[in-house]
Amino acid sequence: MNPIWTIKKILLWTQEYLSNQKVTESPSLDAQILLAHTLNVDKVYLFTHYDKPLSPEETKHYKELIKRRLKGEPIAYIVGFKNWYGLDIKVTTDVLIPRPETETLIDISIAMLQTLDHPKRVYDLFTGSGCIGLAIAKKYPDLEIISVDKSSKALEIARENAAHLNLNHIIFEEKDLSLVESYDELSKKYGKADLVLSNPPYLSMEEWKHISLGIQEYEPYEALVSGELGTELSRTLLDQKEKILDSGFLLMETSLTQLQSLKLDKISQFYWQSVGNLPIGYSLIEDMSYSPRFLCWRTFAEQG
Repeated sequence: MNPIWTIKKILLWTQEYLSNQKVTESPSLDAQILLAHTLNVDKVYLFTHYDKPLSPEETKHYKELIKRRLKGEPIAYIVGFKNWYGLDIKVTTDVLIPRPETETLIDISIAMLQTLDHPKRVYDLFTGSGCIGLAIAKKYPDLEIISVDKSSKALEIARENAAHLNLNHIIFEEKDLSLVESYDELSKKYGKADLVLSNPPYLSMEEWKHISLGIQEYEPYEALVSGELGTELSRTLLDQKEKILDSGFLLMETSLTQLQSLKLDKISQFYWQSVGNLPIGYSLIEDMSYSPRFLCWRTFAEQG
């Protein structure tokens, strides 16, 4: 006779099982997310219905999800979405899972936009799931957002996310941003922007070898690795920035290793809440844990 699993019983069992298997740093949270997904409820429901028994079908489905997690598959891919900056972002293995650290990029972007007089246009380069452009579009419905990626599959997911969130004023453009001519084409078609945002691939091939197996096996290689050095795509963007940026800001997520490889001169360092004080040229902006994470280029319009 099969045991009767209540919500409380199966959560406790899963938490202990995942802890013993050492496949996750958050066994309790993983158990809750997967069970809530199985039952099509929110996590609050789980704690207010501890004694509710699961049906045999629900138990079977839940245990199938646990098996996938035991193989290292990320939670977001199992449930099909990631809650990020208050938005439910659909994700598949064609796009990166949005990271919590990147949420700070949105906070910085909003602060930057507040310093500009009547901003009209934003480029979101290497958009992937579209999360960055979508978050800006949600906050600024009157801005023109151009989200660019070379992956047609990623753009398909980004368009689905935009439709789901009723953010219909985003333009999606398929361009290979490793090519100089792509920046010429964007400038000719849409003009220059007040803000250019980017979370480009910035791992080197060597760094790729040392990241977690869960990332290697499930997340798209081309969305993570720029090339042998890890700076190839970022260097192209920085070299071509003035073709697509008017008076305003370029903000790019990066790593300390990449910054050292780019060898940029005269970089001032700021905490993210100080963006109004950024000088002309390059600045390095720290995230909320005071780690250098964002590279900024600021320019002003020339005075006639």
